[in-house]
Amino acid sequence: MMDLVAVLQAFYERLLAIAPEWGLDATDIDWRVVESDRMYELVAYALPGRLAHWTHGRDFGLIRQRSGQGHGRFYEIVFGGRPATAYLLDGNTLAAQKLVMAHVLGHVDLDRTHMLLAGDRADRMASFQQAQARLAVYQEQYGLEAVETVLNRALAIQWQVSEQEAPQRPPMTPPENPYPEIFSRPTVSLPPPSRYGLPTTDLLGFLARESPILADWERDICASVRQEGLYFHRLRQVKQSHEGYAAMINQQLLLDPRLGLTDGEQVETAVLFAHVASPDPTDLNPYWFGGRFLQWLVQERGWAEAQAIWRTETDASLVRNYLTAEAIRFLDLYRYQWAQEWVDGHGQMWIARRAAADDWEGLRDDLANALAQGPPVIRVGEMDYKGILQLIHEPDGTTLDKDWAAKTCAAITGLWGAPVILHDGAETITGA
Repeated sequence: MMDLVAVLQAFYERLLAIAPEWGLDATDIDWRVVESDRMYELVAYALPGRLAHWTHGRDFGLIRQRSGQGHGRFYEIVFGGRPATAYLLDGNTLAAQKLVMAHVLGHVDLDRTHMLLAGDRADRMASFQQAQARLAVYQEQYGLEAVETVLNRALAIQWQVSEQEAPQRPPMTPPENPYPEIFSRPTVSLPPPSRYGLPTTDLLGFLARESPILADWERDICASVRQEGLYFHRLRQVKQSHEGYAAMINQQLLLDPRLGLTDGEQVETAVLFAHVASPDPTDLNPYWFGGRFLQWLVQERGWAEAQAIWRTETDASLVRNYLTAEAIRFLDLYRYQWAQEWVDGHGQMWIARRAAADDWEGLRDDLANALAQGPPVIRVGEMDYKGILQLIHEPDGTTLDKDWAAKTCAAITGLWGAPVILHDGAETITGA
């Protein structure tokens, strides 16, 4: 193991020598080679210092089972910051490790320089670890069952968070007094701002702040789950561009002869990359789509401008703003649409046909909308005089599973302490 670590460290030094030519901030990476079970655990948690919960054990078992059946393989997982920590899977060939290391340089750079992700990453990671330590204390003080109950309810709405600030009422200007020598200036009573800051789409933050029944330690758990949700919300917005950026970086770096790859390693890394970054017939492969899209943008704008664009856009905004008709042809993108046709022996049937190529704007908009779509947007509308909380499902293109929505409303009721009503169009959903 020590020999392998020394070899990988020497290769990292060669990568660092050429990284500045690509404008990469890739210094201070802590490389670790781990066994498969440790890798599965890291993937299941997806975040160092994340709050302990039974679902992580469930995910660990599923990941391990799927990997054992040959459904996917994890080569690395990297956590940003300074230093960044990159975990490499033990048992991979040396050529595969070198490919992964070049790939990690792209991830680390974008993590440090992207508008959504850069900033107080180290402070955020430290706060997650501190929250994990406090959770262990709460388990000792109040019991595992009580803590799990609050955590289960908070995790049910972990994605219903936003960084939306409470609305501020505009200041009112008192009317002018036309007779100041006769009448004193009238006193104007300004309406007080909403105590609850409604409406808001930060459902979990609202409950953590305003619930009348939660103890301080319960509020702390809800606030910690909210911080995790906000972190993953940012990452979800740049999934395609993050993997695509890292894919193009590793592809370009490994072509540099100064890295000293042998002919055999060149062939092996090319075959492995072609396998990972090949188009998926059923889904959008981020390694392929993001990498090819960036490649086209570099051809059109040059590396410096393309890199600057990549560091300021989300997946959806990249498609909306830069996916032109020429880019679609370069990527060979297309979509299917339903057409009703006559089929011999079957009559009229709905058939999926490839849409006309000239409708590139429709393809662009559909793809941008799909990339922008996330979890259902739930707005806290108002609270009536009985304390009943009124929630509204915003028309965002998502369809609610009514059974799951009822169970989620029950979890929210447990955090709020009063009935909760969710309005989904003409329907209303409550939790028992």
